[in-house]
Amino acid sequence: MQIKVLCLLLVVLAVAVAVGIHSIMVALRAPLPFTVSVEYRGQVRKYPPEPTEGRPEGSDLQVEKEQPCGFWEIFINHNEGPGVHKWTHYFPIYEEHFGHFCRGRENLTMGEIGIHSGGSLLMWRQAFGEKLQLLVGMDINPDTKAWERFGPNVKVEIGSQGDPQFLQSVKRKYPEGFDILLDDGSHIPDHQFTTFVHMWEMIRPGGVLLIEDVHGVNPLLHWLLHGHSHENASMPGWYYPNDKETGKATEVPTDDGNRLNRAPMMAFTSLSVQREVESIKVYPFVIAITRRKVPLVDVQAIQHGSQWMPY
Repeated sequence: MQIKVLCLLLVVLAVAVAVGIHSIMVALRAPLPFTVSVEYRGQVRKYPPEPTEGRPEGSDLQVEKEQPCGFWEIFINHNEGPGVHKWTHYFPIYEEHFGHFCRGRENLTMGEIGIHSGGSLLMWRQAFGEKLQLLVGMDINPDTKAWERFGPNVKVEIGSQGDPQFLQSVKRKYPEGFDILLDDGSHIPDHQFTTFVHMWEMIRPGGVLLIEDVHGVNPLLHWLLHGHSHENASMPGWYYPNDKETGKATEVPTDDGNRLNRAPMMAFTSLSVQREVESIKVYPFVIAITRRKVPLVDVQAIQHGSQWMPY
């Protein structure tokens, strides 16, 4: 009995020493120089535990194998200089929507609302490289104008995303539009809605308007789908006008509006919103709206086969 107690105490002491050293190394941002392996009751346990394959240490983010832009690697290796602050699960979203620019040969322009300490601008520049012809940062803090020193392709505009006049001035100054517009600004629903309404038309074919930090009971998605209006912006719903005008639950609904889901017949010429909007994707804290690279013109349902079951 005494031998078993002594062995257990030695195991606890070894793990405690490893934990203490690991805490010190983490504080110093250095890797632990060794691993403690303990066999107890037929099981071998290691400390620190090995990270799951493909999963960044200290995160529950499952990194996709294909990372054409390498945003995550750039982020975790950025330990000095202008700061960048991101939710870790955003990085696969960036790869999904921005990755084709890194894989292909096309040049791109990007706008970012809310540039703060400037680290994200550096990340975009490093990931996209020479393909990034123009990077426009927008912020309410005049001091962020300093980030234009990052390179000749970086411009900073000072103003509020909730101010339509400011947004219109950006549209006039950069009429070529953006392949990527990232809204990481105030996170206030009215501001996010105002930005979307005024800036969506600036998204170039194949581009995306990505809205970050849509938290809690933020009504933004509801407004995009069902319409909304306030003093600075207004738009009809892309799915149906409002909750009071939904179709009956017991029959196939019809609609005569300019909606993504309107299908007046089995073949028809697309409506304007169907021509331009490819998808609205919802993620934790993120809404991504993509514009079709090639407009959808003809909408049709076709049949193949020779045998049909009567109903």
